[in-house]
Amino acid sequence: INAEYMGGARGVPPGAPGAPLAIQPFVPSLPFPPAALQQLPAVLAQAQPGATMANPPKPATSSCLLLTNLFDPSEETEPDYEEDIKEDVCEECTKYGAILQVHVDKNSAGHVYLKFDGPDGATRTYENLHRRWFAKRMVTAQYITEETFRKVSGL
Repeated sequence: INAEYMGGARGVPPGAPGAPLAIQPFVPSLPFPPAALQQLPAVLAQAQPGATMANPPKPATSSCLLLTNLFDPSEETEPDYEEDIKEDVCEECTKYGAILQVHVDKNSAGHVYLKFDGPDGATRTYENLHRRWFAKRMVTAQYITEETFRKVSGL
C-alpha cells in the first residue's frame, strides 16, 4: 500500500472525511483476566486429582438424581400424564439400577426426581441419560442430596 492510497500524500488526515478507513484487528474481551485460563488446570487438579481439560472432574455422587427437561406441562393433554412419565422413566432407569422412589413434578420444567438403592444406580443413570435426547428434548441429570429429594417429593 502506498502513502497516496493511505491519504498521506493527499493531505487528508486519518479519520477525516474522505480518508480511507483504518482496519483495526478484532480483539475479543474476556469476562475474566486472561491469566485465569493459565490457572484452570491447577484448579481442576485440586478439585479432583487427575482432572484435566480433556478429562473434567466428575460431579459428586449420591443415590438421588434430578432429571430435567423430560416434559413440558403446557403440552400435556392427559389428566394423569405424570403416571405415564413415571412409568417411562422407571422402565428406562431400571436398566441402570434399582429405583426406590420416583417423583414427577407437574409444576416444573419437566423435573423428575429419582432415588436409587445406592449411588451406583444413580451414577450409571447419570452417565447414560445426561445430555441425551428424549422426545426432541435434551435431558439433563444432576445429583441431589437425599434431603433435597425428601423436600421436593414429600416422600
